[in-house]
Amino acid sequence: MIEKLIVLEDIDPVIFYGVNNANIQLIKALYPKLRIVARGNVIKVLGDEEETETDKYIAKLQEHFVPKEGMDASFRLDLTDVGKSLIVDVKGAKLDCYYGTMENPDVIAKVATSVLEQILNGEKPFQNAFMSGDLSAQGNFKALRNFDAVFRFS
Repeated sequence: MIEKLIVLEDIDPVIFYGVNNANIQLIKALYPKLRIVARGNVIKVLGDEEETETDKYIAKLQEHFVPKEGMDASFRLDLTDVGKSLIVDVKGAKLDCYYGTMENPDVIAKVATSVLEQILNGEKPFQNAFMSGDLSAQGNFKALRNFDAVFRFS
């Protein structure tokens, strides 16, 4: 069991938590296997290491995002070995990443977490993973080709 503490320093906890704790309830709904306890300006997150580590993918995507003018594309990455979908939504300079579902993404890719980690670590471009068969995809292939243009991992 992993325990993480998040201290809210630069934001009023009442605003962050939302009316009747609506924002915390939304976070709990997105991560049902985690136990989230909010008290004052401290949020405690408890869960298995696997559940608390999945955010490393989102962090890597955010860290290596290079906005491209006119690039609007949505990707649903179905993580085949964990049964979750990572949504990557690019709208110009705005990036939104989360676990869940999305209606009609531009690209639906099926990929094992080991291959996703190779992509995020700069060992294999997204396009190469597709061409080698390590990743299967359907949808807008122009958007698929642009993934490597808006995320620079090497």
